[in-house]
Amino acid sequence: MKKKKQMFVSLNVKVFILGIVISMIPIAIIGTVLYRKSLEIVEQKQEAASENALDSIADSIQVTTDYVGNLSLYIIQNSDVKETLLAESMNGSELLRRQNEVAKSLMFYTGQNQFVNSIYIEGENGLVLHAGDVRDVKREEELAGRAKKLMGKSFWTGTSAKNDDSPVVYLTLTRSIRDTENLQNTLGTLWINVPLSKMKEQFSNYIETYPGYIALVDDDGNVLLSAGKSETVISDLEKLKESRITTISDKKSNTLVYGNKLPDTGWTIVSGLERSKLLEENRTIRDLLIYGIVASMLLCLLTSVLFSRAILHPLRLLTGKIREVKEDNYDVQLQFESNDEIGILSTQFNAMTRRMNELVNEVLTGKVLQTEAELKALQAQINPHFLYNNLDTAYWMSRLEHADKTGRVVLAIADLYRLTMNSGQKFISVETEIRYVENYIVIQELRTADQIQFHIEADGELFQWATMRFVIQPLVENSVEHGILPSGREGDIWIRGFKDEENLYFEVEDNGDSIDISEIEELLMDVKSEEKRGMAIRNIDQRIKLQFGKNYGLFFRAGRENGTVVRIVQPLLAYTKHM
Repeated sequence: MKKKKQMFVSLNVKVFILGIVISMIPIAIIGTVLYRKSLEIVEQKQEAASENALDSIADSIQVTTDYVGNLSLYIIQNSDVKETLLAESMNGSELLRRQNEVAKSLMFYTGQNQFVNSIYIEGENGLVLHAGDVRDVKREEELAGRAKKLMGKSFWTGTSAKNDDSPVVYLTLTRSIRDTENLQNTLGTLWINVPLSKMKEQFSNYIETYPGYIALVDDDGNVLLSAGKSETVISDLEKLKESRITTISDKKSNTLVYGNKLPDTGWTIVSGLERSKLLEENRTIRDLLIYGIVASMLLCLLTSVLFSRAILHPLRLLTGKIREVKEDNYDVQLQFESNDEIGILSTQFNAMTRRMNELVNEVLTGKVLQTEAELKALQAQINPHFLYNNLDTAYWMSRLEHADKTGRVVLAIADLYRLTMNSGQKFISVETEIRYVENYIVIQELRTADQIQFHIEADGELFQWATMRFVIQPLVENSVEHGILPSGREGDIWIRGFKDEENLYFEVEDNGDSIDISEIEELLMDVKSEEKRGMAIRNIDQRIKLQFGKNYGLFFRAGRENGTVVRIVQPLLAYTKHM
């Protein structure tokens, strides 16, 4: 499948994008953390400030309610009040005198304290005692009945001036007056009225520095007093009751709600504000974050321009020169001086093009011809002393043995000569190479008698594959001449052939005298040596390497029984007659 060509993206664009990403991510993370942290701090400070303010207002209201509550206790325990309410029959002058005495006391209570607006007492005997503004009280029956049920306990309500749906102008404490000698006997009902205007001043002062609302709500959910935009008082109070905590942050409606419940009255001071108003204090951080992003983008743009001038310009020059080299122009040179990696790259490019030019000239002036000549020369090399030894062996065998053995030797030699002079091909089949070795073994078995045992281990499946000519026999001869015979003892030589998915392998192993592996490796590496010692194995190694590459050739290692193992490695090639 053809690989899809990628779209070209300039380094200038990549550097700009990378700079934006590198600079924007820290700014975004730090800015977000700072913004949220500052909002959290503002909310905490606002919560503390709101709680302190609500506590202050609650304390002020508590002072007022405590005073009024204590005043009510004093009134219901007043002897003149009790005697007046207990009077069943009293002449007019006596009743008037007692009413005046009680009225003076009540007026004294209303006069000495700015919180109390009026005091109103209605007895079960029908007498009415009061001080301060006289109200047209129409709800007193309902309140009196509630007071009787509470058995002398007080409660607070909000009332209007006319006892209708008009706005609340009074906070009224109501409690029944009991006969101390018979608590089951109710003498009357007491109302003490506190004007809301006295408390509203505190609310107004609070609202001046508070970006929300504040409200006083009774136990029945009636708003007694409020300041600011308080449309959501009731719903906010319900949220406080449901959460059972004094502070909630409603992200859905984006509001902060605070509550403070007064213990004796059952009232709740509710305060709320929009969170967006708190965020106004964080606009500076938001603006700084935006300015930082803009500044980072400008800095990245400037950096990309400078990067383009300092680095991309020489890279563009180098790209142009590489295109010229691609067009087989090896005389190009990059004229650019710099003391950084770009300068090193320029120097290395110039050195590379000069070397490439030299190599191309060498190839064009005869390197290919020289290599071909070396290959043919290596393939044509035949070991002269090998031919001599074979003839000498045939001669002596004809004298010492019967004619049939001599015939076997002569036949083997003839087959060897025939295979050696086989049309000068580089490659032969594995079958031919093995037969060549077998003929050589026939001669060597007669020459060495029973001193050497030869073992050939090659599967017939290998015969269809190709190998370079005469690569095994010189190694077998090397094992005979330099491995077994010098040891003076009997020995074995194994010739093995095998393959894998990529390569063809031959191994020649003996158990004779061991050799110095490092010395052999030095002989193989010294390709220019004219020394005859090791020439045969060096020729084989060079033939294979010149044909297939440096990963192929001869590889030596120590044998299992103090001998030597040499492995021949070639690529796996199918044999054809025209190779």
